[in-house]
Amino acid sequence: MIAQNTNRDMLIVGTGYVGLVTAICMAKMGHTATCYDINPERVSQLKQGKSPFYEPDVSELLAAGLESRRVIISDSLSEAYTGQRYIFVAVQTPQDAEGKSDLTALRAAVTSVAETVSADKQTLIIVKSTVPVGVFDELAALPAVQQNGALTFVSCPEFLAEGTAVRDFFHPMRTIVGADDKALAEEVAGLFYGLGGSFIITDAKTAQMIKYGANSFLATRVAFINDMAEVCEKVGVNVNDVAQALVMDPRVGGTYLWPSIGFGGPCLPKDIAALIETSERVGAPTLLLRGASEHNVSHVRHIVDSIIKAAGEGRTVAVFGLSFKPNTDDVRNAFSLRIAQALLEHGLAIRATDPQAVPAAKLMLGDTAVQFFDDPFEAARDSDVQVFLTPWEQYEAIDLPKLASVVRTKAIYDGMQVIAASKARAAGFSYQGVGNAFGHHEPPTFEVSENPRDQR
Repeated sequence: MIAQNTNRDMLIVGTGYVGLVTAICMAKMGHTATCYDINPERVSQLKQGKSPFYEPDVSELLAAGLESRRVIISDSLSEAYTGQRYIFVAVQTPQDAEGKSDLTALRAAVTSVAETVSADKQTLIIVKSTVPVGVFDELAALPAVQQNGALTFVSCPEFLAEGTAVRDFFHPMRTIVGADDKALAEEVAGLFYGLGGSFIITDAKTAQMIKYGANSFLATRVAFINDMAEVCEKVGVNVNDVAQALVMDPRVGGTYLWPSIGFGGPCLPKDIAALIETSERVGAPTLLLRGASEHNVSHVRHIVDSIIKAAGEGRTVAVFGLSFKPNTDDVRNAFSLRIAQALLEHGLAIRATDPQAVPAAKLMLGDTAVQFFDDPFEAARDSDVQVFLTPWEQYEAIDLPKLASVVRTKAIYDGMQVIAASKARAAGFSYQGVGNAFGHHEPPTFEVSENPRDQR
């Protein structure tokens, strides 16, 4: 039985996307969240009420949490720890060169916690970081954890999508908590009481596997529809017609099934790679997941070739969108940057813009020939092809006649179905989408009529 947990004091280690969003949203629910981070610059920024990244509603909730003193920021773990029973760990576990999860930050965080917290009472380390299945055995064997003797690990994987993280927190489809002791899992679940959605109470390994399974399945759907899109281009079919017919089938569903440049960002590529590595390590290799991952990489080459073809004899490409998805400034593993780099290698000039991610893209790309602009029309000036790689709302509503007035050649390549083909063509642009798709909000070209049920 899951009941509301009124023990509202918690410590959160790590103030990245997951840690900070968890803290400010827990504060909104009435909890007190003390945030610890080893980065003094980030801590200073947070104390001033400034979010270190762009995410809708985060700045407002951070300011409210600081004002109410339900959010406390510290760069000293010994000061941040005041006897809290619940310690959330939300540090990065990036992909290493072999496809495995790099657990350096996780081990360091757990070791620091074990060396700091009291050994006189049980402390629950609630891991929000995405971690390999069974990693708690390794963490439990760390010398500091062994010496403390009073730490219990609980898995509580996050399902917060960048760009909608706050909304996802307050409106979860399900909350998953895994622990060897069911009562402890239910106790942790009680911290999220009242948010709606289903509670899934299970063991730690199952909780970890659910996280990898969910992200890997979504990645497979993206790879599948992009594979279909490449075939559709060859045979002259609009892939959106195929996709829209597929999503009418309730067995298929309607998410992650629209053609694009591929799945990027900090989660899906990393998680599918980690699950592939795990499957091969335990002797159960999955050809489906490996195929999806490999297609995602090859699909980028297809996109690059298509853009070069769309540019014709021209050599200047205007890139609209640098973040891996809209409503974030995150460019980690953003395919827009991979595409820009590949185009540079083919000798094309790149003029790029994004509503939020220009500073981060500059840091990521370093000293390249890419020119960056805050104004999308300046980015498009004298370009030979206009390439949309992130579906920001600003681009969906862009003034196409004005855009047409500043470009050298009116040729749109829509990698994310941002622009409606009919509107682009009305403004004088040629239009090409992935898989011959006609772009955003365009109706299918097939007809649908009801087939009355035979009542005989």
